[in-house]
Amino acid sequence: MSTSNLIIILVAIFFSAGGEKDTTLLRESWQYYFEKGKLQYRAEMFDYCLENMDNALRKNPRLYEAANIIALIQDTRDKKLVALEYFTRSLAIKPDQPEIHYRAGLLHEYFADYDKAFEHFQEAVRLDTAHARAHACLIRHYLRRQNRLKADEHFRLSNTVGEKNGRALYLQADAARRRHENEKAVLLYNEIITAYPAWIEAYLDLYELHRYLGRYDRAAETLEKLVYVKPDYGKAHLFLANLYFTRKLPGRSRKYYLEKSIMHIQKALEQDPNDAESYHLLAELQHYMGNDMDAEKSRIKAHELETKK
Repeated sequence: MSTSNLIIILVAIFFSAGGEKDTTLLRESWQYYFEKGKLQYRAEMFDYCLENMDNALRKNPRLYEAANIIALIQDTRDKKLVALEYFTRSLAIKPDQPEIHYRAGLLHEYFADYDKAFEHFQEAVRLDTAHARAHACLIRHYLRRQNRLKADEHFRLSNTVGEKNGRALYLQADAARRRHENEKAVLLYNEIITAYPAWIEAYLDLYELHRYLGRYDRAAETLEKLVYVKPDYGKAHLFLANLYFTRKLPGRSRKYYLEKSIMHIQKALEQDPNDAESYHLLAELQHYMGNDMDAEKSRIKAHELETKK
């Protein structure tokens, strides 16, 4: 018997037990709806869960746990404004919830309310100094504020948590890759970068694995996730530029990917203006696109940088 079916049976037994009078009294309490909703949430009976959590919250307006569950369901259904409303309601009742601050921050970020997102991520790490995902979010927010010192600090903090708590998982992924259990390794690497988003080595290992398997679109997707978390990681920008230039990826036009390649070279050069390799790649790309004059300038610049070394 599956777990979900067992839970459904338990729900039926639990809520049908007792006499009619007891059942009527139960239904007057918020606990009845809340406990029923929790069981339904575990069984992924989300429509029923929402109905019962809403009833519980109406009977007990300070039931922040019900607000959180409603928000989580609505977020997965892409009803992000509703989700944010319930997370905000939950935090108004109980402000000391680091995970809910983190999730509210992501939703504010989705709606481009970066200042509010920044506040929530800061509060998340204040309440839980080991919240690796919130630390990772603060990297890009401090870089946006041109505060590299604080960005680097939160990168180190996030990475330290990952190294401490995720090392066993990382070793499992590495072992699976060496045994050519590639799909298992992919799952493990994705689990690592979801839990510990600042762990650069995990991204690069996954990128290399996707390249080895010929999944260049997945390789690019992995690096895009990395530069979203750490926008100042020039090496990843250069890898992306090379991928978009040398591989024909599905989904968009060739012109689109060539323009993305140029953009990532520019990002790499922002981090290291003296990188000859970036100028060499830019020259190849410009020549390919028929911009021979610009290509020659880039080649000359690359040569100048190499002769200075």
